[in-house]
Amino acid sequence: MSRIFEQAQAAGGTRVLILGAGAYPHARKANLRVPELQPISSAAKSAMDLAARIVGDWRDCFMKPLASVDLLVAGVGISADPPLIEIDGLTHRLDPPTMENVKQARDRWLMGAIAEDVLIFYCCGHGLLLPSAGQTFLTTSFGKDEYSPWGDTIALDDFAVGLKECAPRQQWLFFDCCSNIPPIALRTPNARGEPLVVSVAGTRNEMVRRNGDLSQVVISSASPEASALGKDNRASRFMEALLEACEGVGCQRNTNGRWWVDDAGLLAAIISYRYRVAPIEEEEYFKIPAIALLDFTETPRLLSVAAGPKCCLLVRTAPPHRLKDADLEVACNGAQVGGHRKGPSVQIPYRQPVQSYLAYDVKATFDGEPPTSRQMIAIPPLVEAEF
Repeated sequence: MSRIFEQAQAAGGTRVLILGAGAYPHARKANLRVPELQPISSAAKSAMDLAARIVGDWRDCFMKPLASVDLLVAGVGISADPPLIEIDGLTHRLDPPTMENVKQARDRWLMGAIAEDVLIFYCCGHGLLLPSAGQTFLTTSFGKDEYSPWGDTIALDDFAVGLKECAPRQQWLFFDCCSNIPPIALRTPNARGEPLVVSVAGTRNEMVRRNGDLSQVVISSASPEASALGKDNRASRFMEALLEACEGVGCQRNTNGRWWVDDAGLLAAIISYRYRVAPIEEEEYFKIPAIALLDFTETPRLLSVAAGPKCCLLVRTAPPHRLKDADLEVACNGAQVGGHRKGPSVQIPYRQPVQSYLAYDVKATFDGEPPTSRQMIAIPPLVEAEF
């Protein structure tokens, strides 16, 4: 079973489906139609981390109360035991995201869905770009049919289109997988994955007439023809940034006294993660693209954050090492709130959490030069001063 959380919400709830494909037992060796696929430890961890946060700290933060969470995860290793997750004192043994299991989870995810429901979908694992079908996700049963393997893949672009014709009017889709074009894709130009939800002409307009306008946000972790990245025993780089964004950095909008994470806030937080949070040596690794398809007439809201928006002040110099030669002062409302004295131990660049929407003055003094100041408003998630 994939269902790890369920609570009926008659007036509409948040329905979540998460896939973490870390192992591919049918693609351990390449053949004519199936490439060799290496295990991805970050896929399972990304899926588990997101599920734990949703049923944990975020449970009461969604725009609609949490109704269900379906989770399918395949761990790394040929003989690895099925992953376990504990929710509300109950231990759940997780099934792998084979195509058969994915379709069963899809049925539960969409069963009885109404216009007031919110859909959230996340997948992490191997992916590729098929010339005939666009971005494609490989389930863990990929390669089981060595003569026709593409029935065990999800055509993500078609899936997003098909979901627009379902009743729930707010949808968040996160595709955390590669979108490159390997040789196998070029050798099978007519290959096409399973859409999961088949689009029927005219249905979208009928759904709008019946249920109201659609708000769908699709965010991908890889540019076309590029790879998504993750490191062993860590969540993917996209998931690390996404989790941080949903806990304050991604909220820029206040409605009825509550701060909300929305599409613009999410993208701004994910893009700026490498400057605000990542270790200096991983700044290049966390260069995450902003690949989003937005289809809405009103800005959608994902979840609320009680503490409000977070902001980081970043101070850099050209060249970077010049910052070590500067006395730095950060002031707000005339009072010094940060800074450093010049010296070899100075961290490059300078980072400091600051209170959002306040005015700051950053003054740098270099040897033999008059002080130079930068005045700015701390608009989250990042405010920058360059000298």
